[in-house]
Amino acid sequence: MGLIATVIAISARKLGDFDLPWHLAFGRIVVHTKTIPRIDDLAYTHRPIQYAEFLADAGLYGLIRLAGPFGLQLLGGLLALLALWILSRRDPASPADLWLGSFSIAAASAWWIVRPATLSFVFIAWTATCLELHRAHPRSKAARWCFASLIPVHLLWANLHGFVVIGLVLIAAYMAYRVGCSVLHARFPRFFPATDANEWKETCVVGGSVWLVSLINMAGFNLLAAPFRALPDVGRVTEWEPTTLRFLLTQEPVALLYAVLVLVLLVGGASPPKTHRLPSAWDCLVILLGIILASSAVRLLAVAAMMTAPIAARRLAGILPKTNMIWMTASASPWLLALWILLRPGTSFGIGFEPDHFPEPAVQFIQSHPLQGKMWNSSVYGGYFSWRLYPEHRILMDGRTAWVHEPRLIELASKSERSTEAFQQLHREFHFEWAICRAFENEAFGLPLAQDNSFAMVFWDDVSAIYVRRDGLNHELSESGYKLVRHLTPLTDLLALAVQGKRGLELEHDAQLACQQAPLSARAAFVEACAAMALRNASAFEQALARLQRLSHHPEPVTLLENAWNHVR
Repeated sequence: MGLIATVIAISARKLGDFDLPWHLAFGRIVVHTKTIPRIDDLAYTHRPIQYAEFLADAGLYGLIRLAGPFGLQLLGGLLALLALWILSRRDPASPADLWLGSFSIAAASAWWIVRPATLSFVFIAWTATCLELHRAHPRSKAARWCFASLIPVHLLWANLHGFVVIGLVLIAAYMAYRVGCSVLHARFPRFFPATDANEWKETCVVGGSVWLVSLINMAGFNLLAAPFRALPDVGRVTEWEPTTLRFLLTQEPVALLYAVLVLVLLVGGASPPKTHRLPSAWDCLVILLGIILASSAVRLLAVAAMMTAPIAARRLAGILPKTNMIWMTASASPWLLALWILLRPGTSFGIGFEPDHFPEPAVQFIQSHPLQGKMWNSSVYGGYFSWRLYPEHRILMDGRTAWVHEPRLIELASKSERSTEAFQQLHREFHFEWAICRAFENEAFGLPLAQDNSFAMVFWDDVSAIYVRRDGLNHELSESGYKLVRHLTPLTDLLALAVQGKRGLELEHDAQLACQQAPLSARAAFVEACAAMALRNASAFEQALARLQRLSHHPEPVTLLENAWNHVR
């Protein structure tokens, strides 16, 4: 029942990953054209595609067509169940396997979202478990079959997600360890035990075969350079930021506790059946690799958790008595996993895409007001526009990094969110007719648009804003757009105008437009109240204030307006 609860808890989370939509959009092209595109058609730059996770993308698209968004959400839950089953397959079985398996998934839960990378978590769990089984019983038939399964698994993995490189590193480390045991077991028997030198030649044959078949992918040998492709994302994409202790303490305390437990077990645990206290070089190598990965980027915390779970479980099993009480306690761990997923801060439950993450109202506006010409878009929304607006509209940029987009263009697009010079450089190159940017409160995305009077804002809600060129192909739409408000206009500036009784008609026009486009927006209600104040319309002000009280989660805006109204009336 605990396993079912875990599946339900994960499946109940809405789809919120910004990359998922472009995976779906690319998968749709693969399915409909029955080819693997070599030229990108989602962006109007039409760059060559050097690598794509086409099998995963096509599978995700097929699933959403077959079962809708809930089908994707259920996939996330089933992948967690599969990973937990894999991590519990150690021989001999121990309650430690279920404990550490549940704990590792809890540590990875922030990244257990529906996208191809989550498939990699399962493959990493399978690879680590197979290596653990083969290390313990290299001559058993089951262990040999398990180890040999890594050949087709990595062939599949190489066309599902780029994290296959991590699996290859594990395989290479395992081969080196086996060879090292054959050479060093006499001098360092504790770190390189003679028993782990068995079958080292066969290990190298299988490991070499894994490496060879992994090269059968769109990028070929270049896939091995995948880690370097992510370097431009460091400092630009949050999930590629280096992991800090502050981040772990404030955002991922369970991952921190898991890391501490793994290190404690490495030092103080033991390996059955002879309860060897001293860890082998293999144990130290895998844990060290996990530490390096986990510290290099926050998204790799999940990878490190899956990779280290089998070794941590073995070393816990060596000091854990196998009593009925221990087994009963272990059976409760999936329940605790489900509870943690349900209680995670920021988790949104329901079916479908997370509305606070994706600009669906803006998409509907675009569909009802056909826009002409090339767009500039916030990169984070590029995938969703490809999913919802292709082929009528093609994007400038999304999250597909240097495997698709030109590195120079990635850098410029990122800078153009806040740099007028970068935006104008792109504008000269592509001649934007309209633009759509992220418009969350207290964020400064799309700053050049907000400062450029040659663009008029025509749509605005709490998620995004749309601008069109006043003298461009969409000039007629600009005439009915906002007169005064921009998506980064400080609300206090509007309040100052209202107190002075200035520009009331323009404020009223913008307020009506904002409330029409975003009826549940507290910001729109604030603009409405400012317009009523500027026109000294008491009844309209009271209505707008009451609306703001219903919509706002903070009392400060209401208090600010009330004080200003008391001053002017």
